[in-house]
Amino acid sequence: MKKKYSVFNQYSYMYRHLWNYSPKLVLHTILEIITNGLLPLTSALLPAMIVGLLENQCDLKALCLVCLAAFGSVGLLHAAATFLKRKNHYMHIFYRVENPYLISLKKSITLDYVLYEQEDVQTKMENAGDALSGNHVGIEGFYHYNVALFTNILGLIIYSIVLANCNPLIVLCLLAISVIQYAFYSVAKNYENKHKDEQATRERHRHYLFSQAYDVKSGKDIRLYQLQDWLTGVYEKYDKEYQKQASKTQSLYYLYDLVGLVLQFFRDGICYAYLIYLLLQGMSVSEFVLYLGVVRGFGSWFSQISEAISNVSRCLMGVERFREYEDLKDIYYHDTGKELSVKENESFDIVFEDVCFAYPNSDRMILDHVSLHIHSKEKIALVGVNGAGKTTLVKMLCGFYRPTSGRILINGIDITELNIEKYFDQVSVLFQDSVLFSISIAENITGQPIDKIDQKRLSQALKLGGLSEKVNSLPKKELTYIGKDIEEDGIQLSGGQIQKLFLARALYKNAPMIILDEPTAALDAIAENEMYQQYAQLVENKTSIFISHRLSSTRFCDRILFLEDGKIKESGTHEELMNLEGSYANMFNIQSQYYAEGDESNEIQ
Repeated sequence: MKKKYSVFNQYSYMYRHLWNYSPKLVLHTILEIITNGLLPLTSALLPAMIVGLLENQCDLKALCLVCLAAFGSVGLLHAAATFLKRKNHYMHIFYRVENPYLISLKKSITLDYVLYEQEDVQTKMENAGDALSGNHVGIEGFYHYNVALFTNILGLIIYSIVLANCNPLIVLCLLAISVIQYAFYSVAKNYENKHKDEQATRERHRHYLFSQAYDVKSGKDIRLYQLQDWLTGVYEKYDKEYQKQASKTQSLYYLYDLVGLVLQFFRDGICYAYLIYLLLQGMSVSEFVLYLGVVRGFGSWFSQISEAISNVSRCLMGVERFREYEDLKDIYYHDTGKELSVKENESFDIVFEDVCFAYPNSDRMILDHVSLHIHSKEKIALVGVNGAGKTTLVKMLCGFYRPTSGRILINGIDITELNIEKYFDQVSVLFQDSVLFSISIAENITGQPIDKIDQKRLSQALKLGGLSEKVNSLPKKELTYIGKDIEEDGIQLSGGQIQKLFLARALYKNAPMIILDEPTAALDAIAENEMYQQYAQLVENKTSIFISHRLSSTRFCDRILFLEDGKIKESGTHEELMNLEGSYANMFNIQSQYYAEGDESNEIQ
């Protein structure tokens, strides 16, 4: 995979963000590298120093004092290195949670929905999550392993300077052998990078299938339709593909390790033979001990550099994927764009001008040259068979999708020119799969922290939504939590109560336009009709769009649009469409056979 960001760009990004978070942490990181780089050299210097003192026939008292001072200095250096390592480790954890986690969270909840739904964006989102999933991967792992990398580079430089005093050719020989070893590592790393996206896709498939075994909603169907063998078989298929690819990658790393062992044997043999030769030629024993320790450590530094580069490179791939997700560009305006101005007791005038829509990489038109004018305060019903394009039309009106061609005008302004955040403030939508969060009733309705809620407005919304009696019967009233994910004394609401809560949510928002996308699908025909009558009374001064699979429930609307194959096939009032004796009338007559009694008893006059 071609890298989108250079290594320099990656380092600049990472340490710029870390500096903005805590300059002190960056400085402490530098000190950690210095102390870690100097500390191993003491294991070669101390023996050489002691041997040198003995060679010079130093008296016992002086020897003891020098050793005491040396060991004390090394102890202080070791204490400083340990302190910095532990402190920086935890500070990097705090940074990951407080900075990139927050960036990813905000991105996920503000990204334009049309992008959010796309499979490649979902993959980017998952990859970004992987970069934040642990201490030694992705963003945090980069900081930890980068300390190790620069520690080893500093140590290598120090050891190279020491060995160069003996013979510069030793340094060149050691570097040449180490470069050969690193070349084998590069082959393994490049192969792993080449297949990284394939593995990420397989891992996502494995995770999805594995999660179904723990999903309570899936549990019923899995058991009822005996899907256990199928689910296990598909999981094993993806798992075998993943393991096969992982084995190929790992075999290259095994080759790298094997080559490293062979090269280490030759490296140490050559250097030790040369040092022994120098010793026989008159080198002092103390110098021999020093250079012997440095040679042994030199190989260790370079092998650790190779390992650190491997780890940093792996983490940088995670950082790159995190940044790819962070850098995704929205297609709507968020901080800029036009804002709608709606006068009191006015609403939205909506025009679809020859609108077509097809999903990316698909030739099938979900909406096919739809032209439509919805007047301010008009109540519209969208009906038709499943797949006719009703929900897609609504999502386009919400700003979730953009037209493939044509345009949508809100009060004369193209929806693509609007500030989408401000537009969302002026639209209330109740989808059939609207979400209840495990927070208080008040927060579910208002979307605001408790201390910022308009209590008078909340009380009115609960009353108009028909939920005030239930809420007032609860010990904690509107502060009662829904579900037990956060509070053990959380409650469960019935289907009808949930619909009333969603209605209260829409009423609290008090937006100029309200859209109901089959929010009563779980209710019976009678309860649904009653709910829609209540909706009709509460949205008198709003532009309202209703989607229902039961045609009788939408007879209160000013106009009914019958969609078929992505087109508006029929338009008119209930009576007009029945007199037309077309598709709407045919569907209504078929449905009336199943709940005619309920419709007749609840007919809207």
